[in-house]
Amino acid sequence: MSRIGKNIKKARSEKGYTQEQLAQKLSVTRNTISNYETGHSNPDIEMLQMLAEALETDPNTLIYGEKKNQSVDQVWRKEILKRIAWLVIAGLIMLVSSYLIKYGNEIAKDTFRVPVWVYWLILAACPLAFIIIGTQLMALAWRACGKTIADQQWTKVVFWILTAAIILWIAAVTVDCIRYEYARWLYKEAAKNLSEDESLMFSFTSRIWGIGFHIYGFYKWLWVLGWGACGMALAILWPEKKQQTPS
Repeated sequence: MSRIGKNIKKARSEKGYTQEQLAQKLSVTRNTISNYETGHSNPDIEMLQMLAEALETDPNTLIYGEKKNQSVDQVWRKEILKRIAWLVIAGLIMLVSSYLIKYGNEIAKDTFRVPVWVYWLILAACPLAFIIIGTQLMALAWRACGKTIADQQWTKVVFWILTAAIILWIAAVTVDCIRYEYARWLYKEAAKNLSEDESLMFSFTSRIWGIGFHIYGFYKWLWVLGWGACGMALAILWPEKKQQTPS
């Protein structure tokens, strides 16, 4: 029996068809199907496509057979490596952000103005790193315990609402950083036209910055844990792709 014949017979058996039933679907004789399965003859490309459609599979599966599922250890190894890679990325974000924030504060000692990117790093980049860390650690723990959450509509809704809220926060912080720089530019342009006896005070208000820096300044532990908890929630609610269980 040829490989193609074995694959055709296997696919037919899985669908629960007899040779006669499959032959009727293809408008051929039962003997034709028998010859394919025993290797006495091979289907041409057109017939192979028809067989694949009748058996609800693809021609490559009939030619080469189904790919063997990866072992549990292989799947675990790949998942762990992927999670570690994301944790490394989050660590690099934290490391670079920490260095740049310190550098920005040093600049502020001379210019009496904190660079706007320091605000963005504190309010957007660092929270993103905390979310990534929370997501990856919880995903590993959740997976190791064999936990799953029912694939219900409400879990998907909560997941996307939480994701949208995080995106909106980062977007709002970014927009306010741009607004701040624009306000600084307007201030500098206006200051150029002032006479010696005139004065101008720079002012900028941002509710997003106010909320963020209030929590960051007085409840830093809550700031870190809060964003990390968002990541953990995303890991638990993450919509799972339906796939065959590895053997």
